[in-house]
Amino acid sequence: MNKFSDGFPTSDDRSDIEDSLISHIIEGMDMSTLVSFARDALYEAYSQYSDQDLLEEVDRFAPHLLDEDDEEETE
Repeated sequence: MNKFSDGFPTSDDRSDIEDSLISHIIEGMDMSTLVSFARDALYEAYSQYSDQDLLEEVDRFAPHLLDEDDEEETE
């Protein structure tokens, strides 16, 4: 029987276990798997955004994607 078979006594205990589990899983991933996982997580997160929220996120992290000059170059 493990020490948490009856649940977590405190939220700190749960946070510690979550952090350890996440670290263990990430350490076991190669770069390709890690990138794929990040891509899937971001697609999932952004699919929940409204159009306005997505545009605000782009403006915050990659404003060059909204430049009209970039659109004309790709056409």
